[in-house]
This record gives sequence, structure tokens and C-alpha cells, in this order.
Amino acid sequence: IPVVLDSQISSDPNIYQSWWKIRKGIFPIAASKRKSQSSVIIEDVCFSQEDFVEGAKAIEGLLKKHGFKDNSIIFGHALSGNLHFVVTPILENEAERKAFENLAYEMFLMVSKSSGSIKAEHGTGRMVAPFVEMEWGEKAYKIHKQIKELFDPNGLLNPDVIITNDKEIHTKNLKSIYPIEEHLDMCMECGFCERICPSKDLSLTPRQRIVIHREVERLKERVSHGHNEDQVLLDELLKESEYLAHATCAVCHMCSTLCPLEIDTGSIALKHYQKNPKGEKIASKILNHMQTTTSMARFSLKSARLVQNLIGSHNLVSLTKGIKKFIKPFPKAFHYMPKNNDYALENKTLKGGEKVIYFSTCINRSFAPSTKMADKRCIQEVFESLCQKAKVSVMYPNGLDALCCGKAFINYTDLTKQNNEKNHAIFLQLSDNGKIPIVLDHSACSTHFIKQMKAYKDLKVYDLSVYIEEVLSPKLKFNPINEDIGLYTMCALKLENKEELLFNLAKKCTLGEIVIHKETGCCGFAGNKGFFTPELNESALNGFQEFYQSYDLKRGFSTSSTCEIGLSEKTQFAWQHIAYLVDACTL
Repeated sequence: IPVVLDSQISSDPNIYQSWWKIRKGIFPIAASKRKSQSSVIIEDVCFSQEDFVEGAKAIEGLLKKHGFKDNSIIFGHALSGNLHFVVTPILENEAERKAFENLAYEMFLMVSKSSGSIKAEHGTGRMVAPFVEMEWGEKAYKIHKQIKELFDPNGLLNPDVIITNDKEIHTKNLKSIYPIEEHLDMCMECGFCERICPSKDLSLTPRQRIVIHREVERLKERVSHGHNEDQVLLDELLKESEYLAHATCAVCHMCSTLCPLEIDTGSIALKHYQKNPKGEKIASKILNHMQTTTSMARFSLKSARLVQNLIGSHNLVSLTKGIKKFIKPFPKAFHYMPKNNDYALENKTLKGGEKVIYFSTCINRSFAPSTKMADKRCIQEVFESLCQKAKVSVMYPNGLDALCCGKAFINYTDLTKQNNEKNHAIFLQLSDNGKIPIVLDHSACSTHFIKQMKAYKDLKVYDLSVYIEEVLSPKLKFNPINEDIGLYTMCALKLENKEELLFNLAKKCTLGEIVIHKETGCCGFAGNKGFFTPELNESALNGFQEFYQSYDLKRGFSTSSTCEIGLSEKTQFAWQHIAYLVDACTL
């Protein structure tokens, strides 16, 4: 077999891990290069060690013979005699479909004749069922068939899988791939994305959202060409998708981190909301009257607090749950409900030294910690305390209550552009043309703002936790506590690879164990969804809750005041911004 590199063996992890990366990268590269409407079909066969090389040559020859040489790959596990092969036919195309059928027949015939296994690693399904007799032989197959008929005379259990009377079952019920947007069209439905999706146990997974999206687009085209019989199904899918595909998508982008092709399925929900002109009008009014919006948010929190004082926290939570059954858009209350923030935001100027512009987010300008929190100071007071210790002056932008990072308006292109231009002009002047750094105190907002301002290339913008670790911590004297704590890196920081940074910051503050539930990619609070679609947050954190129940922790730390509400509610101990921990452990 012609090779690019000679055979190599290494016990050096740095070397062989790079080989594994190359091997793992081959599959997604082939999938990403395939034609639109094509399917990704992966099969695997097994040869004895002595037949392995000849088997690989034979597979290569069959791929060439049936027209699959381009964009097909062979890879596997040499020590096990296991070979995968990947082909990407367009099954809607009769010629390619027939070529695939012929490839399968000749492939399995060749493997059986060489005493190999027609199915090596993945499950045996309808794809190989017609060829099992080739491998087992007529006598053995007949015995298995009789056993199957004894236990399942009506063929109800796994019909046509392994045992079948239909010798063409592998050519039937093959799913066609309807073309959709280019960045979604490459989905090969491998399902790698599913385990990290916060809605996986509630509604749909990213893979399922793409499948539903394909079907909706296919039905739309059919209806537009006069197939009116499909209108009922289309209407039903559109109606159900509103909740299952859009309302319960956290748009956390975590699916892209596990997808071999880095597909961000959240774009389906974003695009859906972009098409809503009514939503854009409301968003425009909110953005252009941000001061009124934050005042209303504070008033709502204050009102909720008054009701909570009258009827108790538990009764308030039960009351809002009951109201939501009849009025879906009604927000849910929490036992760890934040109070309204009435802290006066004033510049804290020190003589000489460094300066920082504190762009406190609209969420944290509205929120103050719940009465159940040990530290009831608002985040602004905590950051001011840290800066004072580090001898850094804190400057608040004039008219801060009218400013917003724009994260809440990401669905609307024109509003985003308008807000970016406004913010850039304000902060360029305030920062002395980018000389003074800017800090935001909610990680979803900071990461969004950093991305938006990158286009201008003249502002230094930090997430609060990153600023503390990179700028303030060298100026602070740490006096670590001896306490086990929880730590959660919210999804926006995970996407920026800041997990290690947050861990290192926490490590400076405690001698105890830092307990992290690594399986939770996104908590599902997702901005205001935690209030209006709370079941998403509750479902996303089921594993999180179970994990922390096995630890005796008093508190946990993160970088998002909204996420911290849901984390606290699920674990029944307080979660706050890591700035609170740093302030408590520094002089």
C-alpha cells in the first residue's frame, strides 16, 4: 500500500497523542468535504492479522471500482484487524444508490470469503442483515433463524436486524438528506453533540433540531409546489418546534465544542427569532430605553421581595409555579431570588496608580444577592473593595444605566450594529483611546462585548474574573481559607478556554478541595430562560444536583449572577461570583 510516511512506533505521549489527533481528524475532514445532500455512511469489517493488509487493499479496490475513491477514507485498529471505511453517497441519486448497494454486496462477500467478520465494532443492523448467512454459513444461520422464530414468531423484536428474510432490506428505508443552510448541512448525525446539550432530557438535542429543521424546509418546498397534503404535518412541526426546538434551546453554543465539524445548532433558534418583526420592535424599545428597563427590573425584584416577606419564600415559589400553568410568559420566583440593587455607583478615585472602567452589566445593576447568601454585598461593592486593595481607581461610565453590552439583542443585526457603534464611541473616549481597560461583571455579557469590540481593535476589555486573575491578583496578598468549595465555569467562559484560569484563581483562595462537575457544559439558565422556561435549567442541572449531594459544601463560585440563581436552587447552597471569594481571602 503506498504510504506518505513510513511506519512509526513511539511511547512518547506527546508524539502518539498527535497521531491520534490526526486519526480522529480524518473522519470529520471527509464529512466536511462531502457534497450537499450526501449521507455519511461508516461501516467496519474485521480480518485476521495475516489477511489484514490484503483486506485493506481489497477495500481500496472496491471503493475505486464503485466510484467512491474520491472523498472516501479507510482507517481502523491494526492490532485488532479492524477496518472502518466511510463513503458519502447521495442516496437520492439512483446511480449512486445502486453503486452503494453493489459496494456493500461485494464488500461483505469478499470479507466472508476471507473468513473475516462483516461487522467488527459497531452494532449489527439492517445494513448487514442480508449478508450474515454469508459469514455464518447456511447451517448455523438456519439454527439461529429457528431460535428467533421460537421466541419471536411474529417478528416483533428488532425486525430484520441480524435475522431477515428480506435480502434487499439494506437498500430500503434509507433516509434522504434535504439541503439546508451550508453551516448546518454538513451535519452527519453522529450524535457527539448530544451529551453536552442542556435540553437533551427535556426536549430535543442538537442533532434532532437539525433533523426537524431539514424536514420543515423539505415540507415547505413540497407545499410550495402544490403538495397540499403535507400542510397539516408542516403546521404541526412548526407549532411543536416553537417550544421543542427554539424556546428550550439555550443557544449556549456548547454543541459546537463536541461536534467534529464544529456546527453550532443554536443558530437555528437565533435565525428563528431574527424573523420575528414584532420581537425586533420590542427589543428596539428596550434597548433605546435601557434606563427605564433596569428601573422596571429593580421594581419587579423589590415587589417580589415584598410579597416574599408577606407569604414566605416557599409560598412565593409555589405561587409563581401555579400562575405559570395558566400564564406561560409569567416569570418563576426562586428561593434564592436576588434582591433589587440600590447601591450607588460612584467613581472610587485613588491618587496616582492604575485605573479601570467598570462597565457593570444591566443584570448586575439590577440584582443584589439573595437574603440567603452569606455575603449580601452587591458585586459592584465587592469589585470596588478588590480594586482599593490593589490601589486601582474605579471609574463608572456616565449614563451607565442607559448602556447595555447588547447580548440580549444578538438576534437583531441592525440593533446590534447600532448598539456597537454607540458603545465603541463612548468607551473609546472614556478609555483615553483604549489606554484604560474596561471590565464587565457577567461572563455572558463580557464575552459578547469582547467579540463585538474586537472589530474595532482599539479597546482592552476583560471579564471580571480574568481581570482579577491577570491584573489584580499580583497586587493582592492572599490568605487562603481551608474549605472545600464548588466551582462552575459558565458556558461562555468555557468557550473561551478559561476553565483553567478560573481554577487557578480559586486555588489561590482555598487549601481545600475545589469540586467541579465536569459533565455539566451549560446550566440552561440562559439569560431570562431561567425565569420564563425554568424547566430547561431544572433539567440541565439534574446530574449537577446529584453530584453535589455527595459533598458537604457550604458554597460554590462562578461568574454569572443568573447562572448562580439556578445553581443555588438546585444544590441548596449559595453560589456567588468568584470575586466574593477573592475579596474574602485577600488583604
